[in-house]
Amino acid sequence: MGRCRSLLVLVLALFTVAWPTQGASAGRWPPIAGLTSMGSLSFVRQGGSPANSLDEVNTHPEIYRAVAINATWNDLEPTTGGPLDTATIDAALQRVDTYNAQYPRTPLVAELRVFAGAKAPDWAKSLNGGPLPMDRGQTIGFWWKTDYRAAWRNLQNRLAARYRNDPRIHEVAVTSCAMMSEPLIEPFGGDYFRAFAAAGYTDAAGLACVEGASDDFSGWTRQALNFSFSPMRCIDQGRPVQCYQNVARVIREFRGRYGSAAIIGNHGLRAELIPVLQPVYQLIDAAGPPAEFQFASQPDCTDAAFNEGLHHHMTNFEVWDTQEAAGTRCDFTWVQLREMSRRLGGY
Repeated sequence: MGRCRSLLVLVLALFTVAWPTQGASAGRWPPIAGLTSMGSLSFVRQGGSPANSLDEVNTHPEIYRAVAINATWNDLEPTTGGPLDTATIDAALQRVDTYNAQYPRTPLVAELRVFAGAKAPDWAKSLNGGPLPMDRGQTIGFWWKTDYRAAWRNLQNRLAARYRNDPRIHEVAVTSCAMMSEPLIEPFGGDYFRAFAAAGYTDAAGLACVEGASDDFSGWTRQALNFSFSPMRCIDQGRPVQCYQNVARVIREFRGRYGSAAIIGNHGLRAELIPVLQPVYQLIDAAGPPAEFQFASQPDCTDAAFNEGLHHHMTNFEVWDTQEAAGTRCDFTWVQLREMSRRLGGY
């Protein structure tokens, strides 16, 4: 309990600096307000490509405001310098068009989320001497190094050139520096941090990469940007320690640059937040809306957890595929989802 209290005191001390609330949001489509169907993420663990089936929104029509279109760097750019393969994105957008033609009173928009980390192409993983082995036989590249970061930024610029004026894509998820499925979700347990350190990783390099995410996505000039924050660990001391001051710094810079187009959130929402997440949620509170959350896991799919999100300025909530839509997570009905949407100002 004493350690948790000291962490909260540290975070509260960071709030003495005013948080920016203005930024470059003119000319952008507004952030999504309501429920977003996040789609199946089975490809993350099982391999293959994202399905983007829209099963959830078709099972519970006229509820959702948006869908997440999931894509992988490997599918989009399997060879360096080659043409982009956007078939996954284009097929998902066609499904959105089909749904909107059927339900014109409650049309969907999309959030694009590109997975890197283990889903990066082999050529990117090999840059600067990579890759590193991960769980389940997967590998990741040296995401913090110059060549890898430049290749990732080039991908985002190419995608932005193709899709930034597409009115169906209202948001883009910031997924720079991802080791797992999103930024700051780090496998720094066991011997991982020693492997990263041996490959040249430093706390300064990790922070520079996450700070650079704002530049990585600067080509998306019409879309709001959705950045999920988690605790960030530092390893220069020879063991992983929490660096909440770095999280505060990145949130401040991100919101300062993009203003109301900078969506800040977390994907570990519970009715009772675990202690290590409490300082992150206090940072989100200090930054203010717009904010986006996901439930952490199946047991957390409860009204109490949803209400906890509302206490933290939640404006958009990403829903796992429900059991009625053959999902394995949440057992929400159409009536429950409609009430959740209403409370968020959605349909």
